[in-house]
Amino acid sequence: PWLWGSPDPCRRWTYLFLLGFEGSRSYEVYNRFEPARVKALISRPGYQPHYTDVATKNNERFLREARRGRKRNHFEVLYAHAGDAVQAWRVIEKAMAEDGDDTNTCIIPLGPRPHALGGGLKAMADGKSSILFLMPNKFSIKDVPRGRDLWLYKIRI
Repeated sequence: PWLWGSPDPCRRWTYLFLLGFEGSRSYEVYNRFEPARVKALISRPGYQPHYTDVATKNNERFLREARRGRKRNHFEVLYAHAGDAVQAWRVIEKAMAEDGDDTNTCIIPLGPRPHALGGGLKAMADGKSSILFLMPNKFSIKDVPRGRDLWLYKIRI
């Protein structure tokens, strides 16, 4: 509920990409919607030290195209810890506040689950932002080594 947002057709759009390892998906959305304003949230640090580099490399085409379009649009890269939904929420909230009230925001959760959780909760709390959720191209089981920290989120609505 409430994740369609309440976009105003008279306002400009900012697309906020929460980037992970599926770079083809980020480029697919960017190419399809051709947003004038783009922000990308990347994990730093990642669950593993090299994951920031992996996400950056996998999203190279998207990042290159978004930067190239910078002359005609706005582009910014943001960072938040891969396992911290609260920090991701704060970064997203700050990025949206910088855009002002005259902007529609579409959040595209393609990155770590805590970033998606932070983006979803921000959208639900403000009631204005839209979430564009893409179904995965495929489902696979991956062994992910446990990180140093174990995060527990208790959410009450």
